[in-house]
Amino acid sequence: MSKKLETELAKSTIYNNRWKANRPESWATLKEARRKPDCERMRAYYAENKERLRQASADRYAASQVENRRIAQEKRAARTVENLVRRLMVRPRLTPDEIKARKAEQFRSWRERNLEKCRERRRENYAKSREQELAKATEWKAANVGACRALAAKRIAAKKQAIPSWANPENIQAWYDLAALVTEETGITHHVDHIVPLQSNLVCGLHWEGNLQLLTANENHRKKNVYWPDMPERKRA
Repeated sequence: MSKKLETELAKSTIYNNRWKANRPESWATLKEARRKPDCERMRAYYAENKERLRQASADRYAASQVENRRIAQEKRAARTVENLVRRLMVRPRLTPDEIKARKAEQFRSWRERNLEKCRERRRENYAKSREQELAKATEWKAANVGACRALAAKRIAAKKQAIPSWANPENIQAWYDLAALVTEETGITHHVDHIVPLQSNLVCGLHWEGNLQLLTANENHRKKNVYWPDMPERKRA
């Protein structure tokens, strides 16, 4: 389009807009006069071609739906591939053994940070199902006689090696006699416990009268070999 024609069209547009703004009533009348013939003509055309127009509209809608579904599927597929690539890039593929080791390490780390909570939960569970726990222990001992004998022999050997020269056998025996007497008088099982455990990952105590104390069976089972006076702070945590 030439510049001259563009200029004329621009002037004509400006003139028409001014005329519409200055004569709104005339413009409304003119629009109404133009619209009526068009509306009548469109109504007549629709009445003559009603079925064909409806079918054409339905075909266009169906085609658009198919196209929309195709586009949506392509977008979903692209997002899926993108997410998979991102996951593979961020987290390398691990073997089942590596996954198992990672979970075990995570649990071990969490247990070290929440050792007291684990102990409390263990004590609560034991109190709720004490009879079942004892039955399981008895069943395990019956099915693993060899293992029980090996553990007993290991403890006896450790106790023999842990007896110092200054230990008094009579005083040691007095602790065990006291435990038996208290158990008989109270009806509550009492054990002679080593204050510093004979066997532990960090310390090995001695079997002498100064390292013995009287505890109930439940207290002794809770204590095990994981607590003693002046133990390292990292072991307490």
